[in-house]
Amino acid sequence: MRLSFVIAAAVGAVAATTASARDCSGTYIRRSCMMGAADGICGYPREKGTKEDFMGWEIQDGERGYVVYRLGAYPAKDIKLDPGCRLGKY
Repeated sequence: MRLSFVIAAAVGAVAATTASARDCSGTYIRRSCMMGAADGICGYPREKGTKEDFMGWEIQDGERGYVVYRLGAYPAKDIKLDPGCRLGKY
């Protein structure tokens, strides 16, 4: 019975750590366009000051972006995550 308790505690700790590394809110610090749009086109623009929830990060063409659910990624340099937020790889 003790072993099952230890295993359950370990699984709970891993789940809590994983959950804390996902889904963060952030604010756009400048106007931003979705990554991967065609040259000269600003796909799904976000204005400075807009709050958004992010699911994780990814790398596109050597640039880190924060992923919005069912939409795509925006350049990380355009976003300030809320204090204490830590995104995991998407």
